[in-house]
Order: sequence, then structure tokens, then C-alpha cells
Amino acid sequence: MPSSSTLKSLLITCVLAAFAFSTAWSYNCESCSSNPCSPDQTCEATQGCFNNKQQLQSLALGASLSLWSKGCNQKECTSLAFTASLGNGYTFWYDHRCCHSEKCNKDDISGPQKSSDPNGVKCYACYTDQNISCDPVPLNCTGTETKCAVIIGTEARGSTGPDARRAFAMGCTTESACQLNVTVLDNIDIRTYCIDPISGNPPLMPIISSMLTGLFLLNA
Repeated sequence: MPSSSTLKSLLITCVLAAFAFSTAWSYNCESCSSNPCSPDQTCEATQGCFNNKQQLQSLALGASLSLWSKGCNQKECTSLAFTASLGNGYTFWYDHRCCHSEKCNKDDISGPQKSSDPNGVKCYACYTDQNISCDPVPLNCTGTETKCAVIIGTEARGSTGPDARRAFAMGCTTESACQLNVTVLDNIDIRTYCIDPISGNPPLMPIISSMLTGLFLLNA
């Protein structure tokens, strides 16, 4: 008959094995949505945790809209971070992080440290959330924003008719923002297209306006 010490050792081994098995297949992720965090979510190990923060800021108006969220991934997660300087004094940054360990998403994401040093690239810039076109003006790019981009946004949920929310923007951005198809600011689907920087030629506003309208029609 096994001794009490042997039985105790077997019990401890079984408990440790069960704990190791459970932690191998699930763990906790911090869960938040632009407000104080709710109780942690238990996620399958194949899901992993995510941490997302984004901000649209108007330097001219001195106003900003910030959104952040954390939780379990509902599908395959891909980390992505980019910044953009747009027309009319608007800036936008986006940071989405994926991880796969216990409460690995608990740290808050701070905004990027954007440089004010010119990098020699010049792009057309504009921003509007009222129409399907805007009037671009030249903008000197700084820091790591070495690409010129056209950004088209449409409302992800809700009306798809003439009253649907739309946004157009052009400006300087990081290379990671080229050729994106992602949802931002909770319900705006954006597509991004990187274009050539401004050369020594004068701006061809009618051509740019026609290009923007054509791209919107293609995505609508």
C-alpha cells in the first residue's frame, strides 16, 4: 500500500500537470474599450491578446479623438503601426499589437515620438470628412513619414447611401501605411494608396481631384 508521502507526491504532480495543461491552452487577456477595464477575458492560446490605440488630432482646432481597446483576438492578429500628417493641420496615428502570453496586453500604448526634422519629401496634403474630394496643398514631410498617400474612408456600419459618412485625405505617412485596408476610429473603413512625391512641376489640382473621385467610386 503506498505511503502517505507517496500519495501526497502523486497528488502534487497531478495538480501541477493539470495547471500546466490548462495554462498551455488558455490564458487571461486584459479587456478594455476606451473606458476602465472590465474583468479579464480568458482566451484560447491560439487567439492571443491584442492592444490597440489610435488618435486623430486637429492641430488647428486643438482637439483630438482617441480610441483604445484590449482583449482576445477574434481572428488572426497582425501587428501594425503607422502615422500620417494630413492637410488642414490633421494628424493620425494607429498602433495595433498582438501577443501570446498571460496578460501580455496590460501595458498602455503611448503615442509615437514624431520628429519635426524635414526628410526632403514633399507631398500634397488635404483632409475632409464632408465630401468626396478636397483641395491639396504642398506639405513638407518630417521624420519617418517618407511616403505620400491618398486615404479613402467610408462608413463601415450604417448608411451606404448619399448620407453615409465619407473621408478623403492626402499627406505624408510612414511606409507601413501603404496599401492598407483596415477599420479605424471604430467604424471607418480606410484604403490607402501610396503615390509619387511632388516634383518640380506645378500642382495639377483638376487631375488630382479626378483621381480621388475615381478611387472613391472604385471602393464604393
